[in-house]
Amino acid sequence: MAQSLLATDGYKFSMAEAGWPLRTETFYYSHGKGGPQVLPVDVPAFLRSLLPRPADDDYRYLAEHSYEMGPGFKAAIVQTDALEIRALPRGAVFYDREPVFTVTGPSALVSWLEPLVLMLHYRIQVASRAGEVRVVTCERQREIVRETLLEALPKTPNGFHPRAALMLPIIRPLQKRYRACEGDGMSPQHAATRLTLSL
Repeated sequence: MAQSLLATDGYKFSMAEAGWPLRTETFYYSHGKGGPQVLPVDVPAFLRSLLPRPADDDYRYLAEHSYEMGPGFKAAIVQTDALEIRALPRGAVFYDREPVFTVTGPSALVSWLEPLVLMLHYRIQVASRAGEVRVVTCERQREIVRETLLEALPKTPNGFHPRAALMLPIIRPLQKRYRACEGDGMSPQHAATRLTLSL
């Protein structure tokens, strides 16, 4: 789903006009701390779903609020096919300070994308520590947790993940929680079903 051009940080518009919006730039994503973590998404597909679709109304709004965007920015922001995304595969484990992915392309576009990309941090935390997720604070957070856990368990045509056993460390704590609420004897499959997951 394409994003509004206005979905990023206003600072990015200022910097694009102050710099060279069409120059090639590389952004890399890593975590400074946290130990081993799991990448729960197909990064190229996820990032491409965040790309902007500029509209005339967006440019009018920016101009009305002291962000008159020049021709360099307007040319760069639509060069989505010029992006090169290199990433670890979904399900990979990474460690502190290791690059998880890089995005290379026109400076204005790469910079525009950066604040939205940082939202991946929460999904990574959920995937890495699923057994510790106890409370969500709103419906959107619940959706993100469900999406993240479902992406961590992609289905095969018969409905089961061939590496489902690898997910048992995530499912076991959740299974114990449900057991405490609903009685003994709950299988990992049943616990997963209660979480709308499929093993």
